[in-house]
Amino acid sequence: MPVRPGAVVSASGLARAEAAGWSEDEVAAALLELAHHHIQGIIADRKTKLDIEAAARSVM
Repeated sequence: MPVRPGAVVSASGLARAEAAGWSEDEVAAALLELAHHHIQGIIADRKTKLDIEAAARSVM
């Protein structure tokens, strides 16, 4: 199965996933879920930073 250059999953990674019983669609869905949770974590970190900065400003 050809994988375009710069793809997130390498051809060997996809082959290993398929050998483990995962379909290409399942791999794609898992990667999307992983990316979603990663982005949610980034958003939470930024919100926490903004909350800390706001609290520090209110104390000054």
